Amino acid sequence: MGLAFPKPKKRSSLKRAKHMRKTTRIAAVRSAVMNRDQRCRLCLERGPLHMHEVIFRSAGRSLEDTYSLMNCLALCDKCHAKVHAREIRLSFEDESIGCNGEIVVTPNESRFAMDRISEALKSSLDRKGWRD
Repeated sequence: MGLAFPKPKKRSSLKRAKHMRKTTRIAAVRSAVMNRDQRCRLCLERGPLHMHEVIFRSAGRSLEDTYSLMNCLALCDKCHAKVHAREIRLSFEDESIGCNGEIVVTPNESRFAMDRISEALKSSLDRKGWRD
């Protein structure tokens, strides 16, 4: 007679459970952010809003820190596109209260500098006849 051990869980069921916890967390935070903000935090436009994380999870943050009311805010389509195109940068005025306080918006100078350099390069190539 041998000892009976529980069968180990399959990896797929563990991944599924982790995914469900993540999507449940994101949905709860998104609902709370939309209730708190109700309009774009940058341009104050009403309409379709997107939840944006000021500090991304890829920066080494945990799921709970990334998807929290302190780190998430509502943005309209245009402002959200500008942030992801790195035309503007968002930061907190007061780190201790995060998105519950004021958001600092700064133009991304390096992005504008790269645009100016690429425009100068294009015009230079045009003058030399190297561009179609």
